[in-house]
Amino acid sequence: AGMLKKTRNGKTYVQAFVTGAVGKVIRMNVWGAKDMFEPFKLYVGEVKRDDFGFSTTAWKAKEIA
Repeated sequence: AGMLKKTRNGKTYVQAFVTGAVGKVIRMNVWGAKDMFEPFKLYVGEVKRDDFGFSTTAWKAKEIA
C-alpha cells in the first residue's frame, strides 16, 4: 500500500508502507517514482535511514518476483 505524493517543488514520489526484514510494517519514501508499485510484489532496494525515516530512490528499487 502507499500513496503517490508531490514535493513542494512539484516532483512526484511514493510514500509506501512496506514489510521489513522482521515482518514489521514501516513507512518508506521512494524518491523519483512516477507511478505506484504493484501490491504484493517482491522488491529489493538499497534503503537508507535518517532522522526522517526510511527512503530510497526509484532506480534503486527492483522487482524480483
